[in-house]
Amino acid sequence: MNGLRVRSHTDALFENHRLSSGEWAKSPQGSEAMEQERNRPLTPVEQRAYADQMQDLRDGIAAGRQLRPDDEHIWVRLSREADELEALASPLLRPGPSGGPS
Repeated sequence: MNGLRVRSHTDALFENHRLSSGEWAKSPQGSEAMEQERNRPLTPVEQRAYADQMQDLRDGIAAGRQLRPDDEHIWVRLSREADELEALASPLLRPGPSGGPS
């Protein structure tokens, strides 16, 4: 490997390359940059997009439940998975003034 670039959806978070000597130009920090990006709180725009996606998912589950009531076991499983997604995301959501997502 001659180079490394860690990017978010919008920015380069870390870049490094090897010198002709084979040494890295900068100290290795790619994994730290990736970990920091992975664990940062979501921006208000990202929070809104996440909330919209989760609402679309829950609306789709509700619609599916109406269209195919015999598949209730599927809708229950998908609802639980949506709950798990929200639990995983909760540490990245900044609390708003009322204590919930802004």
